[in-house]
Formats: sequence, structure tokens, C-alpha cells
Amino acid sequence: MFLLDAARVIDGATMLECLSMARQTPVPHGYRLSNASEHARGIPMTFFVREISRPNGRVDKQYASPDGKKFRSIVSVTRFLENA
Repeated sequence: MFLLDAARVIDGATMLECLSMARQTPVPHGYRLSNASEHARGIPMTFFVREISRPNGRVDKQYASPDGKKFRSIVSVTRFLENA
């Protein structure tokens, strides 16, 4: 029980640290901060997301790192993070 509570505190502290970092970086025009479902898929809290609508109704997502590097897929974000 204690280990589970400690893990929640550490996870909460990490989340607060990431959120404060994300708030320090201005959100680029047309982007938003990544949400919980994107975090579950491997997108860091400090990344930004832009949704682009196609004429056929499909919505593509573009991801951007805090330093402005753009990615067209979650796989490319994951590769970038592994090589960083």
C-alpha cells in the first residue's frame, strides 16, 4: 500500500513539473497542449498538438516539440525521444 501511494506522489510530482514547464513555453498559434489520451500513447506533456481537417472529413494531427520540431506521427515522436 505504501509503495503504491509513493508511486502516486512521484507520478504527481513529475506531472506538476511537466505542467509547469509546459506553461513556461508559449503555445504556438494553431496548437494546443497534448491531452491525457495523447500522453497514454507516448506524447510528452510538453509537446503541442495541431489538428488539421482534410476536405474528406478526416482529421490529421501534427505534433510539435517545445523547441519547434514538427512530427506527423506518434511513431516519429517516439523515435525522436529515443534518439535524444
